[in-house]
Amino acid sequence: MKECPWSDMILGVAWSVWHNEVLFDQMKVILGCPLPAASRCEDKAEWPKWLASENQQRTAYNMHDLWIWYDKYVINGRQPRA
Repeated sequence: MKECPWSDMILGVAWSVWHNEVLFDQMKVILGCPLPAASRCEDKAEWPKWLASENQQRTAYNMHDLWIWYDKYVINGRQPRA
């Protein structure tokens, strides 16, 4: 069975954001994530649960929105609008 070639990259983005408090705090504002960053979170299972749940618009999963946010604001360096 072949695995999705994107899975490692997507999980890497989730891991990187989770463990970078500056990135995490920026992501929280735009995506509306209610969780504290890894160093402040008591229940480590909450991050994967949040990623696997529907986004606020109920159009996709939070993992999808995280990937889009990361591409837009981190990889391509766009500034979020106020």
